[in-house]
Amino acid sequence: MIADSTIQVRMPQNKKNKVNSILKKEGQSFSSAINLFFSYIIEEGKLPVKLDYNPNAETASVIREGRKGVNIEEFKNADDMFKSLG
Repeated sequence: MIADSTIQVRMPQNKKNKVNSILKKEGQSFSSAINLFFSYIIEEGKLPVKLDYNPNAETASVIREGRKGVNIEEFKNADDMFKSLG
């Protein structure tokens, strides 16, 4: 497959340096790692990592209400919102 597309990624320099160090030990480059990541997503139809979020009962209830449009407040700006919180 011809590599004819470019991706730019923004991240903290410290993170980039740490990843680069790990990839070098594995004999990989940023490009090869990203290609492996994308190939996995295509092949498996999902991310290669599990992203779990298990809200507690109260948070889950608020999320369900919000999705239904229940108990939704709208504000003109952030200041008004913070004032309403006390």
